[in-house]
Amino acid sequence: MSQANYYKVLTIFYSRTGKTRAIAETVKEVFRCEAQEIIDLKDRSGFWGYISGVIDILLHHSTEISPSIIKTEDYDLLFIGAPLWEGKFPPALTTFFRSAHYTGNKVILFASCGFRMKQSLFYEYSNHITKNGGEVIGYFHLRTRFKSIKALRKETENILAKNKERWLKLIGGSAMLGSREQPV
Repeated sequence: MSQANYYKVLTIFYSRTGKTRAIAETVKEVFRCEAQEIIDLKDRSGFWGYISGVIDILLHHSTEISPSIIKTEDYDLLFIGAPLWEGKFPPALTTFFRSAHYTGNKVILFASCGFRMKQSLFYEYSNHITKNGGEVIGYFHLRTRFKSIKALRKETENILAKNKERWLKLIGGSAMLGSREQPV
């Protein structure tokens, strides 16, 4: 197989409680890819941390994140995800969305939520990604309320197994995952 048939994948995520981290780690394992966690430098722990995040969402405030820049240009496919707070992505992910460029990237969005979510959220962020040079080729969400990490990982594995080949075809035909330089 030629080097052009190897695709680099990056999972970018924010997690406050660890449930979205479990989803992202499952993506990392299934796609044998790198993962980059976004850290909100404002303390979002506990009840008041969550409330301050919701206020920032309602007021459309950004927040300081680490890393402040994630270079995406070396990747063919990006998984980007976070929990939903009041039906929106949290300030840390919104800050990332505002600063990132997606030229040449295919993107799959994912979200974790306690109850339900509106599909329009994915459309809103898809439009932003498209305006910045990327193409959203898929999305998924998982309800996390009352679910164990083990159950979330299994549900994520099922979603990925169902969609993996289709997503890989959308980035250029049948593919192997891993480094372009070294076959896996």
